[in-house]
Amino acid sequence: MHKKTALVLGGGGARGYAHIGVIKALEEAGIKIDMIVGTSIGAIIGAGYASGLTVEEMESIAGSMTVRKFVELMDISISSQGLIKGDGISGFLNQAIKKKNFYELDIPFYAVTTNILTGEKIVIDQGNLIDAVRASMAIPGLFTPIRYDDKILVDGTLVDFLPINVAIQNGANRVIAVNVSSEVDGVSTLNKIYIYLRRALDKVEVAAIPENFRDVLKKYPNAIYFTMKSLEILNTCKQSISPAPNVLILTPPVQNIKWYSFHKSKEGIEKGYLATMEFLNRKLEA
Repeated sequence: MHKKTALVLGGGGARGYAHIGVIKALEEAGIKIDMIVGTSIGAIIGAGYASGLTVEEMESIAGSMTVRKFVELMDISISSQGLIKGDGISGFLNQAIKKKNFYELDIPFYAVTTNILTGEKIVIDQGNLIDAVRASMAIPGLFTPIRYDDKILVDGTLVDFLPINVAIQNGANRVIAVNVSSEVDGVSTLNKIYIYLRRALDKVEVAAIPENFRDVLKKYPNAIYFTMKSLEILNTCKQSISPAPNVLILTPPVQNIKWYSFHKSKEGIEKGYLATMEFLNRKLEA
């Protein structure tokens, strides 16, 4: 019986370029992917590959992402829900990803997001593909979230930075997961800041809050709220990776790449490729 192989692509911003290198190595090894699960940058690359983009096309798109182009995509918003409106990112995704709806995809794909209102993990596998990907990578407070029915969706890494269970729950009996998470972005520090802020806000009166900060609260109430909610979710949702049968976890050495270093595509892709080839060669020699 053919094993259903899932590729699970985790979140980590620019470190996710390694996903392209992993896919390149898997293709060269003749390993067929039957399903893709992605969150955040993993959703972008996973959706692109599932929509028919070749490795060469993905490498070209990644290589075109200069510092200047990245900044141009960051359309500063006057919205109270996020600093960046997200139209620039949506336009980029529409141009880069070949197909726009889940039913059109060459490979079944699942986008992992977070309902910021409840802290619940929401997995999307139907409807508008671009909206699902945008939701999956919407860092709370920074990017405007995506409304989906009665939910407000943001970055999936808040609740599941490497959604292996999503693949297994959808019928995968062999999983190749790519972990590009890192402490270099200071998640632990953010958790500590949240704890201190929460304690402080619980103790002080509104009148005691500095006037300039009160102005920020008035101008961006939802952005502040979403940021605090995301830190609360991070602080209460303890994530870990548990070993499981038929689950291979690849960890390319990209931990020192900052999430926003999108000009480092060549480095990330190469490290993903070499890490995968090294594993496959070890497996052949065993």
